[in-house]
Amino acid sequence: MNLVSNIILCGFMGTGKSAVGQAVSKELGLTFLDTDRLIEKRSNKSVADIFREEGEDAFRYYENKLVGELGYLKNLVIATGGGMILSPGNYAQLEAIGIMILLRATPETIFARIADSRRRPLLSNSDLKYEIEDLLAKRSPIYDKIKYKIDTDSMDIRQVSQKVIDIYKDYYELSRY
Repeated sequence: MNLVSNIILCGFMGTGKSAVGQAVSKELGLTFLDTDRLIEKRSNKSVADIFREEGEDAFRYYENKLVGELGYLKNLVIATGGGMILSPGNYAQLEAIGIMILLRATPETIFARIADSRRRPLLSNSDLKYEIEDLLAKRSPIYDKIKYKIDTDSMDIRQVSQKVIDIYKDYYELSRY
């Protein structure tokens, strides 16, 4: 397959961006990039440590810098951090370099998937379900702008990955005309 652009997987934490991204990249022969993992590697700190030691603004700065670099790269499947597209500049840059696909799930599903995780710096775990609902509500106006959406609640990684691949193929089939 000779498609030359990027797939950008967006969405809230726990929607499957990283797992699906790895599966899609393997299937299509593209390179997988997880923005949170790359920031961790570059900073030598976990995302949680960056938030704790440097604050959210510093983490968003790292995200913005990384998005600026992505414009020069092709043939990637990119799993973005859940808040990366909240910046209008990041959103526009990502939209310009590939097809954005939103993976989404209900608050209940997200809660079940991340309840045991200690790697979620925006969640204090005092009332995890409320915090998830609150963050989802705040982010939904941005998430809703993304044209392609996949509800991941009742699907496994393979099923979601196939939907991403189908969207990707259809998008490029249409863009050839």
